[in-house]
Amino acid sequence: MSANINGTTNTTLADLNALTTDLARLDSLLAKTELTEEEDVDVAELLKRLESAEGMAGEVEDRIDGILAKLDGLIEDIGVPDKNEGATETAQPEIVSDTQPKRD
Repeated sequence: MSANINGTTNTTLADLNALTTDLARLDSLLAKTELTEEEDVDVAELLKRLESAEGMAGEVEDRIDGILAKLDGLIEDIGVPDKNEGATETAQPEIVSDTQPKRD
């Protein structure tokens, strides 16, 4: 995990791979009925890393929320109507057959 100038952190692929490895290690340790003293220390360290990863995930979620808000603003600025607003049912197009008399 690297820090930006503004103090936020960047999640890298290496961070995600490390997290996957940590989760697998924690899973294997917790599957055991008895742990050695060294394994107890490993569990504590892995839990600290997971807490850090939770903070990292929160930062990523906040960034995604910010990006989505900006995109919503851009869509609103260019005047694209929201397909979900006020849509309770979809309108069915009227089908007019050549064999039916035309309406006035």
